[in-house]
Amino acid sequence: KIGRSRRLQPGQKRIQHNRLEQALLAAQQEFLKFVYVTVKKAGTNLTTVCQDLFFPQPYLAIRRDNSKKDVADENFFKQLFSFTENRSNDFQALHLKMATKEKNLADKLSELPNSPQDGDIFRFKQGSELGLEWVVLFAHHKDDALLLTVPADDKPIAGSTDITISEEALCGPITLRCSQSLWIHKTDFQMSSRVGLLENWHWLRALNKTEQIFDGNLQSTTVQKENDADPEYEEWIDLVSQEQEVLRQALHEQPT
Repeated sequence: KIGRSRRLQPGQKRIQHNRLEQALLAAQQEFLKFVYVTVKKAGTNLTTVCQDLFFPQPYLAIRRDNSKKDVADENFFKQLFSFTENRSNDFQALHLKMATKEKNLADKLSELPNSPQDGDIFRFKQGSELGLEWVVLFAHHKDDALLLTVPADDKPIAGSTDITISEEALCGPITLRCSQSLWIHKTDFQMSSRVGLLENWHWLRALNKTEQIFDGNLQSTTVQKENDADPEYEEWIDLVSQEQEVLRQALHEQPT
């Protein structure tokens, strides 16, 4: 499509150019977020990584050969990721935003009782291959020591039984897989593994979706219905279901 742009009228070219710029900007932002999350998980120094990414001296030092191919590779590498001071500033701004968000979350968590609460998000060592987190929804009506939870992951694709939570939320961006709910006994929760919480609005959304599933009266968008039949989505839900089963078997008996 880009190759055909010469045949477009000037106005059409501007529109296409603007769309391309918007797409590139969005891609850069996603790249920055990916780097930030990866660095945080690895426990690496953010400043060092920022310098290595946007002023890649180690990369240039390795390329000691002054052949034309090496020069071309270096130029392509720089252009591809826009290694400029502006991109470095973008990364630092994102770092500040995420650090502020993490502090706000830590402050909220520090105010909670030392026991599982509705909306709390936990991680379990068992069945952790996918990096799932588990969100507490409510207690069993016959035994308040049993808590219904749903798994959450960072894949954005969502089907009819899922709830997506944007990055603006304290816990976001995550997707709740409400069809894979699991009863977990209070004694199976380690408070040191409480990693987040849902704001009340998102907790209510999850409750509503879970009620729809239990009642067999799902409400979903056209996109969600299309995603239900997406092979990639089906494969992911199968993996989530497998980890749910691993966790279920490792914990206390489930209610009947």
